[in-house]
Amino acid sequence: MNDPCIPAADFIAGALHYYYRNNDDTYTSIINEKITLAFDYFNGPQK
Repeated sequence: MNDPCIPAADFIAGALHYYYRNNDDTYTSIINEKITLAFDYFNGPQK
């Protein structure tokens, strides 16, 4: 496979698993610095 999204999704899933299992944000903090989530209550998620 040459799809770069697969390893990225695997890293995110692993980071979330590590966070909830160990209560440690070592890896989720890396993700949080890179993403922005916007949600409008009336219009739904914004891209």
